[in-house]
Amino acid sequence: MKFSCTAFLLSFTLPGHAQAPPAYRFKTDTLHEGIPQPMHLEYGPDDQIYFIEIAGKVQRYNLKSKSLTTLAHLVVTNDQENGLIGMALDPKFKDNNWIYLYHSPLDYKGQILSRFTITGDELDPKSRKDILKVAEQRNQCCHHGGTLRF
Repeated sequence: MKFSCTAFLLSFTLPGHAQAPPAYRFKTDTLHEGIPQPMHLEYGPDDQIYFIEIAGKVQRYNLKSKSLTTLAHLVVTNDQENGLIGMALDPKFKDNNWIYLYHSPLDYKGQILSRFTITGDELDPKSRKDILKVAEQRNQCCHHGGTLRF
């Protein structure tokens, strides 16, 4: 019985059973170069790409004009892999322009999930609403998770 189960399971992993998709199904486009440590990106309902960098930048890339706009630069600590580590656009972003950011402010030992409003070409710092605070020690390193999903 053990042999037949093993043979059955191995049949799914043997060469020839799993094939890579054809190359024509994928295309690589370089949108912008020189972006240090991007952490997350999301395609918005306005046909623009929103992304963050660990050092605190919130950016938007316009696919039509191929231009990059810095919406904000949050002040964060980058010690021990902290920083701006998570981002999500609100499910109703097209109507409310809300963006959620998971960040490591200098004045708090931990991470904060905050909601902001994007107005025009900037993130409005006065719109900040803290939703969750996660206290942590910063004496030992590392590996902070920050993915946000709706």
